Parts: sequence; C-alpha cells; structure tokens
Amino acid sequence: DLQNKNIIYRDVTLRVRGVPIGYMPYLRLPNPNVDRARGFLIPGLMITSNLGVGMKLPYFVPIGHSRDLLLTPYISPKTKTIEYRYRQKFSNGDLTIKGALSQDDISDRDIRSYYEASGNFELAYGLQLEIDAGQTNDYIYLDDYSYGSDDELDTNISLGKTVVNQERLFTGDLNYVRDEKDDSTLEEFYYVSGVYKKRFNQFLLPGNFYFEAEANSAL
Repeated sequence: DLQNKNIIYRDVTLRVRGVPIGYMPYLRLPNPNVDRARGFLIPGLMITSNLGVGMKLPYFVPIGHSRDLLLTPYISPKTKTIEYRYRQKFSNGDLTIKGALSQDDISDRDIRSYYEASGNFELAYGLQLEIDAGQTNDYIYLDDYSYGSDDELDTNISLGKTVVNQERLFTGDLNYVRDEKDDSTLEEFYYVSGVYKKRFNQFLLPGNFYFEAEANSAL
C-alpha cells in the first residue's frame, strides 16, 4: 500500500518444520521507512522448556510526538500473556514503564504479573531526580518468562546535585531504597551522602593542594 506506506499480508501461516502452529487472515506492517506508524511489528517465535512453542506479535501505538505504547501478546499452548511498554519524553526528562500479565498452566496463581518503572528528570536549581521501581506478585514468574531477576525490581529514588567549577566540586545525593525479598521480608532505608573538594592555589611546593570532605549517613 504505497499511499499509506504499509505492507499488507493476507492468509499468513506460521509453520515450524512444516507444521502450522499459527494463522492470521490479515497482517499489516508499516513500511520500514516510516518512523512512527501504528501497526504490527515483526513477530517473534519463542521456544522454552516451561512454556513450549509460542509466538509474540508486538503492536506499536504512537501517542503524539512524545509518547508511545507497545503491546505484545504472547500465546503458546501453556500461557496467555500480554506484555506492555509505555514511554514518554518530557521537556526535562523521560519515563519508561514496562511489565506483563500472564495466565498459564505452570502456576497456581490466576494472574501472574510484574512491572518496572524508570525515570530521569532534571529539576530546578540543577537537581537530578532518578527513579527505579518495580514489583511482582510471583518472583518465580520472572525466571519462567526470562524477564530478569528480582534484584532489578528494587525501588530506588535518588535526588542529587553536582556543582563543578575550576576551583571546587560538590556532589550530594538523598536516596530512598526499598528491597522486598522473595520470603516476604522488607528492607527499607534512607541514606544521604555528599562530597566537597576544593583546590587551593599555592606556589611554594610543586603540584596541587586540595581539601576534601566526605560525609554519609543512613537510617
């Protein structure tokens, strides 16, 4: 479809060693020259020991010039899963949220899920805000679907500032960390750290003379 810059397939069959495992009567893909077009992306074939042979069919949805949504159904004989990824670009930073929801035959839970969010923002007065957060209702779920490890889902919020000039350097951070273990225990703490370094001009001795102070505290 040259007018709409699309590639259209009809009566699509997915075969493994000649055996049909999937069929779609209609499939539309954007032309590779189109940057942000709504439609299906290239399908993926998944073969795992837990879930068998399955297929992922990502669907891309642009939302204006600064946001988009990617929905990826994952279907196999043992699971029905929907994966998602939301991205948004702000004037002072960016935000990404991704995750999945599954109903499968390898767990007693009705719905298994996880999410992960990350963001980076430049605030007023040179402050830098970084956010990493995530959670799952079943830590084995991450391994079953190769979504990563539970360590990546720890919550870490950091607010910091760095000042650098020819004579001095200062960097400071205020952090909040939340770590939920797979045995339902919760570790939660705050900590603040800072470094101040100043260079003094002196001509009595060769080399440079510095004063440096470092402090940190945790609760």
